[in-house]
Amino acid sequence: MIVKDLIINVKEKLRSSGIVNAEYEAKILMFKFSGLSEIEIMAHPERNVETPNCMKIFELVERRMKREPLQYILGAAWFWGREFSVGEGVLCPRPETELLVEAALEEDFDSFLDWGTGSGCIAATLLSERPGAHGVAAEVNPLSIIKAYENLRRLGVIDRCVLWHSRSPDDIPVWQTDLIISNPPYIETDKIQSLMPEVQREPFVALDGGSDGLDYYRKLVRYAPTKLRAGGRLLLEIGEGQADYFRNNSFDKLKLNYIRKDFQGIERIASLVLRDENG
Repeated sequence: MIVKDLIINVKEKLRSSGIVNAEYEAKILMFKFSGLSEIEIMAHPERNVETPNCMKIFELVERRMKREPLQYILGAAWFWGREFSVGEGVLCPRPETELLVEAALEEDFDSFLDWGTGSGCIAATLLSERPGAHGVAAEVNPLSIIKAYENLRRLGVIDRCVLWHSRSPDDIPVWQTDLIISNPPYIETDKIQSLMPEVQREPFVALDGGSDGLDYYRKLVRYAPTKLRAGGRLLLEIGEGQADYFRNNSFDKLKLNYIRKDFQGIERIASLVLRDENG
C-alpha cells in the first residue's frame, strides 16, 4: 500500500473510533513503524510501504481503536524535550506536569524528594537540569519503579537518585531535603469512571485521590514540615477546583506561597514554603 492511501486508511479507522487527533496519530504511527523516514513519508506519498510494516501498523491501529493510550502503543512519551519509556501500568507524563518542573527549577535546591514518581519524568528532569543535585524518587507501583529505573539509568542520572518503594510519604526514611515535589493522585474516586477511556487504562492507584481527591495532599502537607530544611518548598500539581483547599486552610509550619495556572487557565500548581520560626 502506498503512503498516501495508508495514512488515509489509518486516519479514518481512528476517527471512526472517536480519536480526536486522528490525522496526527496516523502520521505518528507511520513515522514510527512504516520503515520509511519522515522525509520520505512527507515528500513521497506515492512510495510503497512494505506489507509486513502495513500489517504491523494495522495491528497497532486495532489497539488504539480500543482506546489504549498512544504512549503505551509507542512505548514512549515525551517530557521536557526528553523521551521516557512508559507502558501498561505506568502513568503517562502530562504536559501540565512540565509546569511543576518549571516551578521547581525556579528554586535553589541541592536535594529533593519526588513522591509518586511514576515514570521518573520529574526526578530525571530535575537531575538532568541540575547536575549537582541528588534526590529520592518514591513510588508505590512496582511497574512504575521498573520504568523509572530504566529512564533514570538511560538518562545517566541514576547514580544521583535513590528509588524508594513507598505507600505513603510517612514511610520515607528520616532525612532533610530542600524540596518536596509531587504530582500525587488527585481524582475523586467516583469521577474516575467518567474520565476518557485512555485515562481509565492507566493505573488506578496513580489516579485515585479518595472521595474528595485530597487524600494525598493531606498526607503531604502533614509530612513536609518534618522533612524540609528551613526555607524549603513543597510543590504540588493540583486538580481543577482544588486550589481552595490550600487557600482556605492553615497548615502547620507551611505557608502558601502561590497558586499558578496552566495554559488553559486552570489552577494547577500549589507552592508552599516552610515558615521560619517567626512566621
